[in-house]
Amino acid sequence: MPDSQIQSPHAPLHISPHPSGICHGDPEENLDARSAARDALRETNNVVEAAKLLEQWASNNQELYRSITEPLLPKVCYEAVRTACHEDRRSVWTAPNYNKAGNGERVISHAHSLLDFRLPGGTLLRDATKNELLAAAEFYRQQANDMNHKALWLSAIAAKVGRRKVANAFTDSKLRELQQEIADA
Repeated sequence: MPDSQIQSPHAPLHISPHPSGICHGDPEENLDARSAARDALRETNNVVEAAKLLEQWASNNQELYRSITEPLLPKVCYEAVRTACHEDRRSVWTAPNYNKAGNGERVISHAHSLLDFRLPGGTLLRDATKNELLAAAEFYRQQANDMNHKALWLSAIAAKVGRRKVANAFTDSKLRELQQEIADA
């Protein structure tokens, strides 16, 4: 369906209502970003397409736009700082591309020291206390354990699913049993 024909349940009254006949363009109605997101997901059954549809609806409805963006501002700001920490951490963690042909000195002069490694809370390694180091180590250990659990669980599902879709091979209770088996292993 072309973008111009997408019907929005979250549009102002001058835009066509949702095909169900429900028009969420009533200015008295409290628009909920989550319910709009669910509506978009139900309509498209695809996360990327639903996000595009929700963006289109929000661009045509100020109340929906505000209901989406206002709660996100603190998260977006946090994410910007977290991303900066992550980028700093990566630039410090990855060794400079040194070679003996002569570019090593220049590369090393632009490299960061491992002392500039940022811990998850933002503290530079150079300024960290023992307790901050232990907390950071535990943070990374928990992340690694969680990712490993999910990787083992998904691998176990893949080994048993064959050519079928997961929903045709497993019930939710069987998936939970397998999840627990992996956790207990």
